[in-house]
Amino acid sequence: MLSIPQSKDALEQAIRDAHAELMLDYRAVPEHMTPMKNVRTKIRRFKTGKGIR
Repeated sequence: MLSIPQSKDALEQAIRDAHAELMLDYRAVPEHMTPMKNVRTKIRRFKTGKGIR
């Protein structure tokens, strides 16, 4: 469980830390996984059976 900070400043700092961690994870993802807008077209192509060949 995450510990809940008492003061507003501590809370904001915790949020900033968590966000920075998230962004690092996001950058660690391989390039082809990164752009979210491509996922929809990939799914659409997959559904039509014309998948990416």
